[in-house]
Amino acid sequence: MKKLFLAMCTAMILVAVSGCCSKVCGLSGADAEGVKTVGTEEMQKIVEKKTALIFDARSVKYDTGERIPGARVISTETSSEDVANAIMGKNAAVVLYCSSTKCPASGNLAAYLKKLGYTNITVYPEGIEGWKAAGNKIEKPE
Repeated sequence: MKKLFLAMCTAMILVAVSGCCSKVCGLSGADAEGVKTVGTEEMQKIVEKKTALIFDARSVKYDTGERIPGARVISTETSSEDVANAIMGKNAAVVLYCSSTKCPASGNLAAYLKKLGYTNITVYPEGIEGWKAAGNKIEKPE
C-alpha cells in the first residue's frame, strides 16, 4: 500500500512539474511545448558563463530599467526583423524573464518567438524580482 501511495505521489509531482511553465508563465497547449523553465541557481550559471542570450520581456509600463546582467529588451511588439537581428539563428539559446512569477510577459514572448520559428527557448519565471531577492547583482539605468 505504501509503495502504491509513493508511486501515485511521484506521478502527481511529475505531472505538476511538466506543466510548470503553463502555470508559471502563462503558456498552455502548443505554446508550452518545447519551452523550458530554469530556476535561479541555473540562471546564475547562464549569466556567469554567458551560454544564452537573455531578454527582458517587460513592457515599457512595467520596465524599471533594472536588468539581469547582459540582458537586452525585446517584447511581443518587437518586429520579426528586429528579433532576427537580436537573435542570430533559430536554434540560438534564449532565456526570457519579466517581473516575477505573476507576470505573463515572458510566456507571451516565448509563444511569439515560437511562432517566428525559434526553438531553444527557456523562461526564468522568477524574473527580476526573484533575481534580486536571491541577492544577485543587477544592472541599473544610468
